[in-house]
Amino acid sequence: MPLGSFSWVGEADQSLRGSQPFGSKLRPVISFSRAAGISQPQCHNWSHRKSFKVVITMNNRPPSEITLNVIRDAGLEVEYVKCATENEVITAAQGADVLLVGTVPHTTRRVLEALPNLKMVGRSGVGVDSVDLDAATELGICVTNTPGSHTSEVADHAMA
Repeated sequence: MPLGSFSWVGEADQSLRGSQPFGSKLRPVISFSRAAGISQPQCHNWSHRKSFKVVITMNNRPPSEITLNVIRDAGLEVEYVKCATENEVITAAQGADVLLVGTVPHTTRRVLEALPNLKMVGRSGVGVDSVDLDAATELGICVTNTPGSHTSEVADHAMA
């Protein structure tokens, strides 16, 4: 079951613990599914940070230049490292604040606990079953997905 969706909008709202992550006037808006048992965001306070590191570890395809440029234009450091194992993810994501992942390798408790700076895991796709949600919740790491992505591909596959 999807945990929720994540976007940046408007002026900073100090009622959210993760406001103004890059010194901008943006605030995170995180929508959680009550059915998933989540009623409030459990994000870290990012306002004291000067720079953020985003690591993309998707194994099946590299991110597009557009994706990389959007992240860079937001003032974030971004790195793509193709990872096939948990150990590769742990090595690649040392010091990462945000981890953008695909389905494989899974983002397990072991991965999450090995990355002490991690604040958010963004899952490319509609599901979050490849991320250990219990561990992420315990560690205060936000987990997001991309609802609506791959809709036509899923429909095509279902009809095939």
